[in-house]
Amino acid sequence: MGGEQYVYSEGDAAWFSTFLVRAEKTSKGMNGISLTEYSTSVLCAVAAGSVVEIDGAFFHFDDETSVTGAVATGMNYIICSVTGTTASPYWSQDIFSTYDTVKAGLYTGSAKYVAECHYGHISTEYEGKYVYPERTRELKRVVPIGTWVMTTTNVVQVAHGLDTIFLSIKNVAAHIHNDNRTVGLHLDRYSLDDSVSAPSGIVQWTSADVVLQQHANSLFHSVNYNSDDFNRGYITLWYII
Repeated sequence: MGGEQYVYSEGDAAWFSTFLVRAEKTSKGMNGISLTEYSTSVLCAVAAGSVVEIDGAFFHFDDETSVTGAVATGMNYIICSVTGTTASPYWSQDIFSTYDTVKAGLYTGSAKYVAECHYGHISTEYEGKYVYPERTRELKRVVPIGTWVMTTTNVVQVAHGLDTIFLSIKNVAAHIHNDNRTVGLHLDRYSLDDSVSAPSGIVQWTSADVVLQQHANSLFHSVNYNSDDFNRGYITLWYII
């Protein structure tokens, strides 16, 4: 049996009630959460005006709402749990294990995963903030590389946090910033120099880490890439849950 179109009839005395029921069903999986400080390295909160559907019920945040609990170094998840008529966001370090096809979202029991944020790779900075898209199993993750003095170190390993669902990773990319943050380059796409077509490095991943390796004569072996006091760039992972 295929999907059936919802048909409304104004002649039906209960048409408005029917409309509300059908609207609720078609909104299943909605994630209208917004985060404060989304583009900064500061701790985020759930922004005022956010709306989210959790297991068939809808919740709105009229005021900015702090996320309770503690963050830890690595990937942290914002989960909304429901008590009565209130949804409360809290931090967790436990990754989701599956996509709930009935609820159309990432769940742990009746609580819903709505966003994630990476903490502590560079001092106390919050990076890689990401609100999970609605009704999709295709996700991405952004992880800071951290400090990398490229004139003295050829290989760095960065934990990706997808250990338990490692085989779901479909693609990985890494981009590098120069010390002045005026140029961004893909590690494994830019040529060694003007006369050589081979890439400057390799991006590979294991069950726990993304391994970034530059070639010994890489163009990154220069004074433009030898600072040790800022995040060298970002790793983006695409995966299916």
